[in-house]
Amino acid sequence: MSSTIKLVASDMDGTFLRDNKEFDEPRFKRILHRMTQQGARFVLASGNQYIQLKQSFPGYADTLSYVAENGGYVVDSGKLIYTAHLDEKDLRAIYNTVMPDPNLYTIFCGEHASYIEKRHATPEFIGLVKYYFPSLEIVDNLLEINDNILKACEVMQPDDTDSYYQMLRAQLPSHIIPTTSGHGSIDLILTGINKAFGIDLLVKRWNITPKECIAFGDAANDIEMLSYVGCGYAMANAMDGIADYAQKQAPSNNDDGVLEVLDTLF
Repeated sequence: MSSTIKLVASDMDGTFLRDNKEFDEPRFKRILHRMTQQGARFVLASGNQYIQLKQSFPGYADTLSYVAENGGYVVDSGKLIYTAHLDEKDLRAIYNTVMPDPNLYTIFCGEHASYIEKRHATPEFIGLVKYYFPSLEIVDNLLEINDNILKACEVMQPDDTDSYYQMLRAQLPSHIIPTTSGHGSIDLILTGINKAFGIDLLVKRWNITPKECIAFGDAANDIEMLSYVGCGYAMANAMDGIADYAQKQAPSNNDDGVLEVLDTLF
């Protein structure tokens, strides 16, 4: 079967990574070597920033490809091939919707860094999000940033994620959509931008087909990707309903489910 697989896409948090944010790197390198020999490529597909994703693969990060920012930033082996920017009107609409709520913490994610307003930049909050936003800069006003903004990330108490998702969906312009990994954060991105969109750019670039792709995911922002590929794997720890969009199930992230499946395929 492996000879028919040309692209393997995996979400990171709750999927490729264990809950402690680690993975079996020697095992992955062995699998990656076999994949390369058989003409398959590995793609990290995540809502996280490109700079953060690269840090998980020191020394060989540029041999991989990335669909970062939930499809808003696509990199093929070190070469940027696509970015999706929110324009000034979009950013102002987001800002005016979320800023009055003291329980929402807003981060604007740009091409060069991520940004948070000084009033939200408590040591506790910075400590909470620094792993996901290693290039986080503190600013006076998010609307005065000199950077191309790819998405807005809203952070809230995990139990409030669904209610804020519904609120944002109702109050924001229809071309700005909320998407969530279900872990106390919601990304606001342009409609049509998702992990499947980014993977499709790579599929066309590499002259392959969706049927030659497999993907692994655990959350709502993986649905389009799992539906797009020839065979989608929902993790055993996936959110309720995600398995409905996948053809197969992989062991949990803490049981190295992605690597377990890939070891049987390559």
